[in-house]
Amino acid sequence: MAALTGCSTRCRRLDTAHGYPAPWRGPLAKAPRVAHGVVPGDRIRVLRRDEITVTLDKQGRNRGLRFDDDMIKRCGQSYRVLKRVERLIDDATGQMLEMKAPCIVLDGADASGEFLRLLAQHEYPFWREVWLSPEEGVVTDTAPVEARRSG
Repeated sequence: MAALTGCSTRCRRLDTAHGYPAPWRGPLAKAPRVAHGVVPGDRIRVLRRDEITVTLDKQGRNRGLRFDDDMIKRCGQSYRVLKRVERLIDDATGQMLEMKAPCIVLDGADASGEFLRLLAQHEYPFWREVWLSPEEGVVTDTAPVEARRSG
């Protein structure tokens, strides 16, 4: 099975010339940062692929975070925010890192692994707020996040 997966990966690299997974490249030199201030429990909609592409830099990233093939199937769908990730532990060093731009985890939007050498991952990918749109009734930029958390 490993030989088949390796062959598939090499063929995909030749086909896309970008490696695995194929990044969605955008037009920007520097990607924008958008903060809707969503908190756990808020309902959001993942933007369409064309709306997300314009938020990406030439490496297919928004502020260092890649939008990949496994996320594309979530476009246009609604989810509930599971959590905001503002800190994480660097696996290589064991150090706690503060993120410059927090990421969002969506409930039920786990990665299947079908684009990651066919390995079942079922981990939650990180989303940038610029790729999400709050659904009606969700307060955006105008309300401080701390006020919404306590309310």
